Amino acid sequence: KVDRMSMAHGLEVRSPFLDVTLADFALRLPRRHKLRGLSLKRVLKHSQRDRLPASILHRSKRGFGVPLDRWFRTDLRVFAQSTLGAPSSRLHSYVQPGAVTSLLDEHLSGRANNGHALWTLLTLEVFLRSVAP
Repeated sequence: KVDRMSMAHGLEVRSPFLDVTLADFALRLPRRHKLRGLSLKRVLKHSQRDRLPASILHRSKRGFGVPLDRWFRTDLRVFAQSTLGAPSSRLHSYVQPGAVTSLLDEHLSGRANNGHALWTLLTLEVFLRSVAP
C-alpha cells in the first residue's frame, strides 16, 4: 500500500534511494542513460550486475505480501478475538456479529484463509472506535 501511494504521488520512500549523494547522481545522469526502450530501472540493474544473479535482476515485479493468515492464528489471535468478538464492537452496527464470528472461527481453525477480510474488519473496528469512542 505504501509503494502504491508513494508512486501515485511521485514520492520515494525506500531508504536506500533517499541518500542525497545517490539522488544527486541520478539527477545528473543524462536521459539517454536512464531510458532505453521499455527497459525499466536500467541504471540500477546495471549497477548491481556484479552483485546479483541475472535471475534476480531480470525477474518480473512481485508484491510484498504480509502474512496476515499466520498473524491472525498466532500473534494477533487474542487481539482479533477480543476486538472483533467483543459485545461492544462498533462493527455490530454494520455487519451481523455471527458473520464476523464465522469468519474468525473458520480462519482460526484453518478451514479457510480469511486473513484479508479479518484485517479489513479489524481496521474498520479500530477506526469506528477512534471516531465514536
